[in-house]
Amino acid sequence: MKKLFIYLLILVFYSCDKIETPIAEEYGKFDLSLFPGDPLNYFTQYYDVANPENEWGINPNSKGILLEDYTGHKCTNCPAAAQIAKDLEQDSVLNVIVASIHASEDGSFQSTDNLFTENYETEAGNEYVRGSEMSGFLGNPMGTINRNDGGISNSVWYFSSGWVNGVNNEINNTLDINVQVKYFYFPSTNGLFIHSETSLINDLNGNYHLVIYLIRDDVVSPQKFNAGIVDTNYHHHAILSDNINNTWGTSIIDGLVRRDSVIYNDFSYQLPDPNLDSTYKVDNLSLITQGKIKTLIKMCEIENDKIIQMVNIIKTLNPKPAENFNSEPLRISEPDIIVTKTNKGWKIDLNKSTLPTIDLDEDYINEISNLNLGVDDNDFTANKIGEAKWLQKAVDQRNKTILKVASVILQKQIGFFKHGFSHMKPLILKDVADAIGMHESTVSRVTNSKLILTDWGLLSLKEFFSASIPSSEESDKHAASAVREALKKLISTEVSNKPLSDEKIADVLSCQGIEVARRTVAKYRDMLSIPSSAERKRRSKLNKLLSTG
Repeated sequence: MKKLFIYLLILVFYSCDKIETPIAEEYGKFDLSLFPGDPLNYFTQYYDVANPENEWGINPNSKGILLEDYTGHKCTNCPAAAQIAKDLEQDSVLNVIVASIHASEDGSFQSTDNLFTENYETEAGNEYVRGSEMSGFLGNPMGTINRNDGGISNSVWYFSSGWVNGVNNEINNTLDINVQVKYFYFPSTNGLFIHSETSLINDLNGNYHLVIYLIRDDVVSPQKFNAGIVDTNYHHHAILSDNINNTWGTSIIDGLVRRDSVIYNDFSYQLPDPNLDSTYKVDNLSLITQGKIKTLIKMCEIENDKIIQMVNIIKTLNPKPAENFNSEPLRISEPDIIVTKTNKGWKIDLNKSTLPTIDLDEDYINEISNLNLGVDDNDFTANKIGEAKWLQKAVDQRNKTILKVASVILQKQIGFFKHGFSHMKPLILKDVADAIGMHESTVSRVTNSKLILTDWGLLSLKEFFSASIPSSEESDKHAASAVREALKKLISTEVSNKPLSDEKIADVLSCQGIEVARRTVAKYRDMLSIPSSAERKRRSKLNKLLSTG
């Protein structure tokens, strides 16, 4: 069974953190009770169901490519795949549409707990992964490209590494069907009306279904990354919220249908009542996110100063207010190592309050030794004294090793200690291990969970180890942390209404001798919780409107 999929992006979902599963109307039913007013007015003011041919213009014959990204908020490899999908979608030449489907074979990547409170699974998504209709799913992240065979073992499934090639191959496939969609939304009833026109470019013989996706964009909630890192403010892209017309959609072709045939379909759908679900508010919020304050003023018929005041209040609100509720006492971490600059140079001290110490009472040892004990007792006490002295020596050796490692880090990262993060150099465990004549595993254990106090703050020793980023000068490679610092500085000095794109940032860094790809810039920008250039421009525009009125 072949399927056609239509992507429906509802702008009122923008920046909504949570939405309960919408209440879908009966399969294929067109429910005019969701229209506020006389139902007959819908046919004259919005869409003439009886004469649909009059409602549509010429179909543009534009080929769209649906990329379904099967993901999960606990899938550590999924954010990288999501970035590939977004990059493809942002390429205006390709016309890729992304649907992020939270589904896996066992559901582990979608499970909820105290941190991951939202479940974005859908009945349809689970059926696609676990059913027999689309067999061959091997695990997240995977995806489909227009549900056409050509992926792994000529199935519909692609690993994320094959999405780019899969999309490029799909461009060359014949366009057999054109689909156009219109929709109307009525806030007073939360009614959504959807109309489609399907026109055949070539003869088709088979079973074809039309599926309409309901997509939520820019949903902010936690996402797990590698190394146990969790981004609590991760922006999930294009989440599949529901299938408007059920899992496998509406059958529109069953058998032979000739070219130039046209098929019309009508659907209705009811979104949750905002008065019953306080997490879902749609009334004009999208206008705020788009910076359309003047339009909002006109629609609400309210004074300019008043609405700006209201919007500024909204900006101060925390979408997750409970995150400030914490009954646990504040824990202050103490450094294990302290580095200070003196008149004679740099000084490294161990913070003995954080390190174990073992003291032996020599008077007590002498007293025991002078007792007239038997052979067994003498052997026992001698053995225990020997174990204590060995442990004392081991702790002392451990402390010396920590000092040695810290001294090498100070030597190799002297630029950081003098000037800050922008002067961090590439450093690996082997460099330190070779310098102190020990194994890498020893250095790894010593640096694990150790904190060092510097003029630039309290840092983990692990932060001084970083992979190298290529430079235009082979002799002068850069640490990843230094590149991130350079990126942050570059963005902080950009013209607010003309923010730098990731590609432009990569070009500027290249001029500074730092060779990074655009995707690396995007990855580091996300790590620093810096929004995209489009989002930064939108925020700048909104702030300007709010400040000037």
